[in-house]
Amino acid sequence: MNYNHCSTSPTWQPLSSQSSMKQTDSHKKTELVRIEINSDKLRQLLNAGVLCAADFHCLDCRSKQCIWQICLADCIILNKKPT
Repeated sequence: MNYNHCSTSPTWQPLSSQSSMKQTDSHKKTELVRIEINSDKLRQLLNAGVLCAADFHCLDCRSKQCIWQICLADCIILNKKPT
């Protein structure tokens, strides 16, 4: 199933078919995508385990500081939960 978001956008493919886009040769890399995401949405994705901080890298110091704060705050919350 292809998704067409508007007449000028590319045709999107569902995530299941994206695995076929990965390069099989060890010297080729998968294509990188640069995006911006709301910090609250990023926190949700990290907390849900859908995304890990090791899955991405920050493009500037301000973003890196924000990620540190999100991870630190969540670690504090996790350590305070009763076992």
